[in-house]
Amino acid sequence: MKRSTFAMCLVPLLLGGTRAYVDPGTGIVLGSSLWTLMVAFFSTLAAFLAKHFWDPIKRVVKKTLKKLKR
Repeated sequence: MKRSTFAMCLVPLLLGGTRAYVDPGTGIVLGSSLWTLMVAFFSTLAAFLAKHFWDPIKRVVKKTLKKLKR
C-alpha cells in the first residue's frame, strides 16, 4: 500500500511538462468552486462564533439598553 502510494506521487514528478488547451470556461468553473468553498467556510465560522458568543453578546446588549433607559 505504501509503495503504490509512493509510486503514484513519484510518477507525476518524473514526467515532462504537459500541453493542453484550457478554455475560458475553466476559469469560471474554478472561480465558482473557490467562491463556494469560501462561502461555506465563512458561514461555518460565523455559525460557530454565533453559537459560542451569542449569550455574552446578548447580555452586554441588554445591560447597555437598561443603562440607556435609566
